[in-house]
Amino acid sequence: MPRSRVAVSNVSKATAARPQTFLARPFIPLDVAKSGKPSWTTSASFLRHIEGADEFFRRSIAAHPVLVRQSLHRLQQGHGIPTVAFCGRSNAGKSSLVNGLLFGRQVARASKTPGRTRQLFTFEVGRDEHLKEGKGRPLRIVDLPGLGFAKGIDAEQKAEWRALVGEYMERADNLRLVVSLIDVIEGVKSTDEYLWKLITRSMENRNVLEEGPPPPRLMVVLTKVDRVKASTLHEEVSSILSRIEYWQQEFNLSFWPYVHCVSAQDGHGMPELRAALVEAMDRRYWKKAKPN
Repeated sequence: MPRSRVAVSNVSKATAARPQTFLARPFIPLDVAKSGKPSWTTSASFLRHIEGADEFFRRSIAAHPVLVRQSLHRLQQGHGIPTVAFCGRSNAGKSSLVNGLLFGRQVARASKTPGRTRQLFTFEVGRDEHLKEGKGRPLRIVDLPGLGFAKGIDAEQKAEWRALVGEYMERADNLRLVVSLIDVIEGVKSTDEYLWKLITRSMENRNVLEEGPPPPRLMVVLTKVDRVKASTLHEEVSSILSRIEYWQQEFNLSFWPYVHCVSAQDGHGMPELRAALVEAMDRRYWKKAKPN
């Protein structure tokens, strides 16, 4: 009996509409031998953490003045507000990821000419809810200028970029986490590892008091995973785990214990990344303050 063209067409459409599978879970432990279930994704509390983190990242946003190197001395100290800084090569998808974390609110803007931005954008999430309703504490997010330089940028401008990022790392108080975004299509480049080296040097120059917060950890996040095959993603994750192990051993750089794989385009891995960010800062963010 001849096969129905309609049936074949329907099957083809159903297959085409089926979402591409990437990973059973969009985060990979650095140390497989020691890894158990992350505290923020245990079976009993996974949904609660996801929902709580989503609720937090939907809260109000308060922007701070844009800073350049010459005005970095005006950097408003956090006054105990934990901070996370986002960085990555130009075109690594940093703006899309930051906006995606905030459910599409356009707080991070991509430069029309990648590599030319030498400004530092800072804003706080949840400040109004904290002040008016006593809900948890705000989180400060810093959008660092992208690594990689456009044609026509001279050595002096490159040095200015390095100085801006380096001085920020040294000045920022309560900087808990630096999120290093890696374009999975390009993989880890020398510019990415240059940033890691810059963080290491900045921490060496930073006077961290014993009773103060510890130096920030580095969280590696692979972006644009919707654009590669599962085999390519697997190879890239393996390569990055190897590089992280090297940096841990040679430079004693502290990493968040998971590599995250995300797509701002289709939302893959974004809920888990939000939950991880809240956990890395302080899980009590989404909770109401205790009465005095």
